[in-house]
Amino acid sequence: MPRGYNAAGDLLTALADGTDLNKLWNDYSDAVAEYNARRDTLVGLLSFKTTLAVDAVLQSFTGADFEDASEYGQPVGSRPAVTNAALGYMFRWRDAATRFTWQFLADATKEQTDAVTNSVMEADNKQVFQSVMGALFNNAQRTNKEGQPVLPLWNGDAMVSPEYNSKTFGPSHNHYVTTGNAALTQISVDALMELVLEHGYGEGNGGQLVLLVNRAQGNVIRGFRSGINGSYDFIPGAGAPARITNESVVGDTPPAEVGDQPLIGAYGPAWVGENSLIPAGYVLCVASGGANSSFNPVGFREHSTQNLRGLRIVGGENGDYPLTNSFYVRGFGTGVRHRGAAAVLQVTASGTYTAPTQFAGVG
Repeated sequence: MPRGYNAAGDLLTALADGTDLNKLWNDYSDAVAEYNARRDTLVGLLSFKTTLAVDAVLQSFTGADFEDASEYGQPVGSRPAVTNAALGYMFRWRDAATRFTWQFLADATKEQTDAVTNSVMEADNKQVFQSVMGALFNNAQRTNKEGQPVLPLWNGDAMVSPEYNSKTFGPSHNHYVTTGNAALTQISVDALMELVLEHGYGEGNGGQLVLLVNRAQGNVIRGFRSGINGSYDFIPGAGAPARITNESVVGDTPPAEVGDQPLIGAYGPAWVGENSLIPAGYVLCVASGGANSSFNPVGFREHSTQNLRGLRIVGGENGDYPLTNSFYVRGFGTGVRHRGAAAVLQVTASGTYTAPTQFAGVG
């Protein structure tokens, strides 16, 4: 991206063909707002806010056991045994400068200064989005500045997932899986959903199971039918285009959207959302409790001091012209708290999962 100062020499009023630049600035602002809203929708469904550096997450709880009563003695005393795991969240400061000179500001239109400001806000929205998505799609462990481990979803590391409904899990349990062939199949999607459901997420009070896909994978899922290849029929949702059919739906039709995320329908227990921001060739299955719900898998860490949270503008050293040399700053980080609340499927013939390029190494 272009860098440096916004100086008086950068001021223009029209393109060579006579197009009014103010109109272009307004069009740019509208485009940025629409794109940011799409990112915000996914961030809300996948994360919740926290100020903690590390969370103590319950792993197991062992209570009392009854014994045969004795006529002459007292029963053995009971004391609950609780184990937990320390799951950390990243945190770092990141900034970007607008670099207005006073001469630029003296003659610039509101549309021109807004365009520069909007570009910074778009960059901030992008970094927040990439961090949340990276926490889910990147299967590597990190370490925060406090020295605490920041873990991804279950990835076959030494930590063992807690038992749920009498089902136990081994140390190789992995929520980053592949189809094993070049095509997306119902069997692989069924297995992906089971990875989340078997931990108690996505059913009852454990949030709503959602499959988030790119249009390429959405078009495949639209053709899913129950039978030898899968367990469920794809059911178009309330927001689907009008259609002619001689089939009837038993049960509730899925809604048109969840948390501002449009839905194309449902497949079994999961609602299916199509979003171009999900990388092609991947399917994300997640249990979501809605925007900023504690059920969501990713913790979005902010500063413990209230007025240091969010995107902040810091004025320049010239008190008479604070916008000159001003810059924007945000302190944040992410980490997975509910390691079993999501799983990622990569459509590839390889048996080894590889994170999407745009989310590898971020989070």
